[in-house]
Amino acid sequence: MNISRVFRELQELIDYLSSSQWLIKPLQNKSLLTIHNKYQYSLFAGIIDCSNIHIYICFFQKQKIMLKILLSLAVLIAFFVLVAIYNTLPQKSIPPGITPKIILPDNLEVQNGDLIFRRGRSIESQIVLLSDGNSDYSHVGIIYIKNKEPFVIHSVPAENGEESEFIKMEGVEEFLSKDKATRFAVFRLADSLINIAARAGEFAYDCYLKKYYFDNQYDLLSDKKLYCTELIWKAYKNAGVDIVQNRLHDIKFFVINKKIIMPSSIIESKYLKLVHSN
Repeated sequence: MNISRVFRELQELIDYLSSSQWLIKPLQNKSLLTIHNKYQYSLFAGIIDCSNIHIYICFFQKQKIMLKILLSLAVLIAFFVLVAIYNTLPQKSIPPGITPKIILPDNLEVQNGDLIFRRGRSIESQIVLLSDGNSDYSHVGIIYIKNKEPFVIHSVPAENGEESEFIKMEGVEEFLSKDKATRFAVFRLADSLINIAARAGEFAYDCYLKKYYFDNQYDLLSDKKLYCTELIWKAYKNAGVDIVQNRLHDIKFFVINKKIIMPSSIIESKYLKLVHSN
């Protein structure tokens, strides 16, 4: 099932409903939302149908906000139904004694300030990938060398049952563990800017020590709460290089309307070069 098509149809549907005057009447013994012939046989209708959800919505011209809230709720239910179906699909078995993991090649020596991108497996990662059509990666961290060992400093929502959402510092192998990543890439500033990269790493390390939180509001005006790409952008900007240069993405996801720094906003920087990708 094409997830991208699902989200595209859902967004088109909400835009259609928000600009029209109509009334949805309950359907007898059916859990199918019928609005227009265009949508009657869409993936959206199929998802609602397979989840056995009855939706009863009455629309009036002065109730558009409530309509969007109700529709967004229906969309979220449909999305989680889709995820549940996906999770029931058979997965490839792993032979006994083999633990697949992503390992940095021996000839790759990461440096302070290098950026390491990964393509994640989580629901959040899939949403990022759907929203950012110009990147193969959903998350990014910055390399920090401590006691001659490379670590990744990054900002991420709580993982694996964790309660805290502080900026994290962890080993490269943990950052690229099999349950978090399917592929990765390392980018680096041009050789003439190597000192700036080191300062950016120090800025990120300072944010880690101060226990800054992950920014669930995705607010670029907040400096003590940072989401993943925001941390990288502000680390390099503080060091003297703007690697985003206003390449912000307008994210209009149902009732959400934000300008966000996506992974591609950083990867497309003229100051960065690809060092390695798998």
